[in-house]
Amino acid sequence: MRILIVDDSAMMRKMIRRVFALVDVPIDEIFEAGNGAEAMEVLELHDDIDVLLTDINMPIMDGLKLVKRIRSDEVHKDVPIIIITTEGSTEGRQRAMALGANAYITKPIQAPQVIAKVRELLGIEPPPLHLLINRVHPVSANARLIQQALRDLFQDHAGIRV
Repeated sequence: MRILIVDDSAMMRKMIRRVFALVDVPIDEIFEAGNGAEAMEVLELHDDIDVLLTDINMPIMDGLKLVKRIRSDEVHKDVPIIIITTEGSTEGRQRAMALGANAYITKPIQAPQVIAKVRELLGIEPPPLHLLINRVHPVSANARLIQQALRDLFQDHAGIRV
């Protein structure tokens, strides 16, 4: 999978990059751009981007203009686009979706939400929960507590018994 992260904050790009490092999603390459114009340059060089995550408020070319440009580009018009922004208004969400965004996530981001949306848009099945939980090796009391906390979290929030 090839991902393009577009945000004028280097810290936010780094945070989103780390989200993908934490999960079992096959990543071939992650590209970064600081604004929509830079993102278009990356897209010109790479016609195989699988998913694009973008902020809205950026200099030079904002995320909404980027979405509009991508949707009118024959090569990239079908690339799934996830908006990740501080703008939580209903109007902002509706405008982004009307322009062609596939998903809208408000900051602060939560890693499971971002990963779930990418998996959904790309049709990637999550690994079985027991594999995720068992990746924490119970060699210490702390690790066993973490495993139990993960089990409890899945049970409480997803109704899944592991």
